[in-house]
Amino acid sequence: MTVTWEQKLRKTEEIAEERQKQLESMGISLETSGIKVGEDKCFLVNLNADPALNELLVYYLKEHTLVGADTSQDIQLFGIGIQPEHCALDLCPDGDVTLTPIENARTCVNGTVVDSLVHLWHGDRILWGNNHFFRINLPSRKRRERLKELERASPRENYVEADLETASEASSEEDYSYEFAQMEVIMKSLGNNGTAGVNRLSGRRS
Repeated sequence: MTVTWEQKLRKTEEIAEERQKQLESMGISLETSGIKVGEDKCFLVNLNADPALNELLVYYLKEHTLVGADTSQDIQLFGIGIQPEHCALDLCPDGDVTLTPIENARTCVNGTVVDSLVHLWHGDRILWGNNHFFRINLPSRKRRERLKELERASPRENYVEADLETASEASSEEDYSYEFAQMEVIMKSLGNNGTAGVNRLSGRRS
């Protein structure tokens, strides 16, 4: 049976509409300018040195999200330093979001190497292995707003350890780039001199 041009066009439009519905169910909406991600969603976005690849991949978080090279993982990553089972991210009922690396699985948060459970905040930078940089979007967990609330409620010394765990000297903001995340890791690995460098880098961005 010969398929007319109009029938082909109609079929193409139906397929496009179905794909758009599937994306919208995941919190992604298609616009004429491209893909727009729902700002109220919790997700990871990749950071890459190549502008064409930067912020191209979006991974939505489930209540329990597994990261690693194995096919059983929710987010599959490959390359140097990535373990078959590398890390777990958890969305807690109280709104808290935690990251728990597997033993000997290299993980950095805001440039700091972590080997146990840490609490994440909006805009935090995560490095898995040697090359996989991500920024996390947690619209309901903005560090700056939380610290202001705590500062009004209690003296700073009462909360500094619990709420500034792995905190960068730079506030966590959503626009931090691959270059910043990479430099953050390098400088913090250098110790105090590196910390001063991160402060200077942050100051230039303010």
